[in-house]
Parts: sequence; structure tokens; C-alpha cells
Amino acid sequence: MSTSDPHANPDSGERLHALDALRAFAMLLGIVLHAGIAYAVVPLGPWPKDAQRSLVFDVLLVAIHGFRMPLIFLIAGFFARLLYHRLGPRGFVPHRAQRILAPFVAGLVALVPLVSATLVFAQNRSWEAVKGLLQPRLFMRGHTVHLWFLYYLLMLYALALVSVPLARRMIPERAVRSPWKSLALAIPTAALLWFGELWVDIGLPLDLMPMPRVLVYYGLFFGFGWWLHRQAHLLEALRDRVRGELIAAGPVFLVVLACGSFQAQVGHPHYRWFKLGCVTAFSLYTWLAVFGLLGLFLRHLNRRQPAIRYLADSSYWLYLTHLPLVLWLQIWLTGYAWPIWLKFILVNGLTTGVLLLSYHFLVRYTFVGATLNGPRE
Repeated sequence: MSTSDPHANPDSGERLHALDALRAFAMLLGIVLHAGIAYAVVPLGPWPKDAQRSLVFDVLLVAIHGFRMPLIFLIAGFFARLLYHRLGPRGFVPHRAQRILAPFVAGLVALVPLVSATLVFAQNRSWEAVKGLLQPRLFMRGHTVHLWFLYYLLMLYALALVSVPLARRMIPERAVRSPWKSLALAIPTAALLWFGELWVDIGLPLDLMPMPRVLVYYGLFFGFGWWLHRQAHLLEALRDRVRGELIAAGPVFLVVLACGSFQAQVGHPHYRWFKLGCVTAFSLYTWLAVFGLLGLFLRHLNRRQPAIRYLADSSYWLYLTHLPLVLWLQIWLTGYAWPIWLKFILVNGLTTGVLLLSYHFLVRYTFVGATLNGPRE
């Protein structure tokens, strides 16, 4: 194994297969989430809108959104500290530049114009409307679309490098073993959500101008992941409490739905109480789901399985490149009066299938694959 492998167990030198699988799961859920937006009742900006929509998709999107990105940032923090520990700052910086900065810059040049043009076409259904967007300097306008998380990871890496001396004992070990850890961590998370317009969303930072509140929000999860690597033996505590975390997440999510239904009723006499209940419940749901999924994967998928390893390797490529294909498939399917779930399945299946083929034949054993995942063993 290469000494730069970011997945190795710090104690045994073996790969943490569970975290590989969990990160892949979170990445692939991004395709599911974006595939469902066209079929949700609540519109999302310029996104394609199908004539058939269902509230089931709104609920599904909130459920996935509640834990997916927090989970990705937590795992990123865990592996970032592992890399820092193994490579030192001089090795850490070029490694992250190759795996995160290079794909981000390439995406700004190649993917952002394509996604932006597709969204404009979805609104106007006219090629004339997109001509102004199809120019080499579009990335200078500051849009990052779905690549924003790479930009924020780069900022968190920089902050981590200057904060290493401060992060040694920020959280007592007994806190992770406590059954109340999710509630305790939900308090600062809810405080950040309270100051936003949307009750179940910290904000979508699509511009190159950083949003401090978003950076702090995801920094909580990144920082916890960084700290957790220092106490990697506590992964066992998460594995042992998986049932309680996942069971509790269900009713808490129902509270989110109940309170969140009052978001548009600004004049309601108890509006602020409903908002407080919603942001608190949503934050609690986030941490319960994150810890529950960590424990679930540690318990059942912490061993080498070739198929899952392959998906883990391919998931980064799939997430980076999926959005244009998802959008075009959604636009194409609006012309057919097919069942809504069939359309949703087709968007997911065709996107994943096409991109897996592209990964296998065009990426995996090329310099692109080496940039994203390192050289093949």
C-alpha cells in the first residue's frame, strides 16, 4: 500500500473499508438527491420542473440533505487528519492540491459552463438563451454549482493547518461515548441554522465569495472528524450504539416535518417557536443520522468487498460529472407522460450506468483516475 493512502487505519495500517463505503454512499446519494429535485413540489430556482410532482420527493430530499453533506465533511476531516499525521504538512498540501484543488479548477472550466447553460436552457428551451454562457471565461463569474463543497474543503484544510495546536483536546473522550452526544452537538448546529432564512438548510454557497456561516457549519463536522481520528478507538463506541441512533432519528425527523410546515406562515403568533423547534430537531436529526450511519457501516461493511471498493473508487468521478447528465435526462423526460417514479429511476439508472462505463474505460487507469484516487495498485 502506498504511504499516501488516505484510508488506512491509523493503528493497524489497514484500510478503513467502512468509511470508504460510507463516503461512496454519501457521494452517490448526491445523484439521487439531484435526480429527485425535478419531481418535488417545492421548486428549486432554475431547475427543470416536471409536470408530475409529489411531496414524497420533497420529504426524500430533506431527509437526504439532512445528513449527506455533514457526513461527507466529517469523513473528510477524519481522513485529513490521517493524511496530516502520515505525510506531515509538506506532504499534506500537495496531496490535497492534487485530489481536491485540481478537480475543482478543472470543474470550473469544464463543468460549470455546461451546467449553467443547461439550467438556462431548462428555463427557456431556447439555444439562443444559452449562447452567452458558452464562453471560456464563464468560470470567472464566480459560480461553482455542485463543486462548492470542494472549495469549502480547501478552506477547511487551510484552517486545519493553522489550527492543529488548538485541536488536540477540544472534545473530551467521554463525550463520544455519551448517549446525549447528538443533542449536545445539535445545539451549536441549531444556532447556526437559526440565523438563516430556510429552517432546514444552512445555505447553498454557489459563489466564490465564502459564506462564513456555511464555513463554520460544515467546519463543525470537519473538525469533529479531525478530532475523531485522534481518538480512532472511539469508532467502536459509535458502532455499538448504532441501533439507538437510527431509531431515534425517525421520530425526530417527523418533528422536523411537523414544525417545518409552518415556515411560510410568518405571521403566525408562534412562528419563532416553530422555527426554534424545527432547527433544533433538524440539527438533532443530522447528528443522529450521521452517527447512526457511521455505526451501521462500521458494523456491517468494515471488510474488503471488491464491488464496494470499486464503487468507492468510482464515486468521486460519478459525483463530479453527474449533474449535466441528470439535468439533460430530466429535461428530456418532461416530454413523456410516464409515471413519476419511472422517470426518477431512469434518471438515476442511466446517469449511474453511463458514468460507471466512462469511469471504467476512460478514467480508472488514466491520469484522471490517478489524480482523483491515486495510481491503481
